[in-house]
Amino acid sequence: MYQWGQSGVVLVLMGLLLSAGALLYSVFLFSYPKPSGREGAGYTALSQDPPWMDRVGVALHFSAMALFMLGMCGAENMLSLYVLKPPLSWDSVWLGYGRAATSAMYLTSFLGVLVLSRPLGDTILILLGIVSNCTGLAIMAFATHSWVYFFARGIMMFACIPMPTIRAQLSKTLDPQLYGRVFGWQQSALAVTEVVSTMVFASIYPLTLGWYSGFIFLLSCAISYLSVAPILYLNWRGIQQGYTPIAGTDQLQHPFNTGET
Repeated sequence: MYQWGQSGVVLVLMGLLLSAGALLYSVFLFSYPKPSGREGAGYTALSQDPPWMDRVGVALHFSAMALFMLGMCGAENMLSLYVLKPPLSWDSVWLGYGRAATSAMYLTSFLGVLVLSRPLGDTILILLGIVSNCTGLAIMAFATHSWVYFFARGIMMFACIPMPTIRAQLSKTLDPQLYGRVFGWQQSALAVTEVVSTMVFASIYPLTLGWYSGFIFLLSCAISYLSVAPILYLNWRGIQQGYTPIAGTDQLQHPFNTGET
């Protein structure tokens, strides 16, 4: 297909068609169920109460996402430069294979969530994704042959699990009235984190080329591993305080059951 496109026109058109299809689906076909009956009455009762928010829990979730993204985004941005220089010295064909391996992580991560979320739970699933990502990055730091790169990508098959799972875990502890506000804060924080990550890693990477260019991936691994700390603390805190997630709009109890408003 790449050869048919010559200048990539076919691939660009396919991307535009898929994006247009997704947009049309979201506008005309995708809908949200509306509460009715007792569920609707419960939602009305909930909306009349002052929204309650566990600020410490929100801050811990934010810090976990920020640390993971800080390490992961920095490494991914520098990886596109790393494979172009020796010892890999990839051409456009190998770059296409590498991109395909990167995109495959989204599929394997989705399947991982689909199959493992029920037996493992959110916390173990997040830790699995963090370990998968960091182990693959550590191996990538020593990639002197192309097969090592693809082996590392195979280890990173669950690397995309943590971010959406942390978001899902956060949503279970929030009052529905706060979703828009909190997730707006989250997107702003992650946008800033991505910019900072690019600046920091782009500044450090040139300094390491003379002695060990793979150091940038070890640094990314170390930063991403720091996100384990708030996740483990949240899990411990939930156990200690008898945390029960908000399962739906018909469940009117607040998380951590402190009796505060």
